[in-house]
Amino acid sequence: MDKILGVSVIGLDIKTDVERSRISNAPLDKVVLFDGISLLVDSVPIEKVELRHYRERFDMDKGHYSLITVYLKSSKGEIELKFDEGFKGNDPLLEISQILKRYVGLESLINRALIAFQET
Repeated sequence: MDKILGVSVIGLDIKTDVERSRISNAPLDKVVLFDGISLLVDSVPIEKVELRHYRERFDMDKGHYSLITVYLKSSKGEIELKFDEGFKGNDPLLEISQILKRYVGLESLINRALIAFQET
């Protein structure tokens, strides 16, 4: 069994550090951060990077509980990693994606995913 960031994962096409049951349904929303442009990071061609939003439950006082993941597709395969979770409001992806694009967060996000590939 593979491990990503110390968490055992099933050897399927998409590797993940999130429990499969939490991401088994289609995400509620996606924001594509990178797609269709040739990007080479540490000699690994990156094809696509996106944030995915899953809603897990609703609390009358706090609102929706969300799971935010980052999905990366590269020549090494596909990986989906937990980025953030909690009571994030109705549309957390827009704000998170803007922060990542403005403050060099995209590069560190891609590097984190590539490190996770190396650990397996």
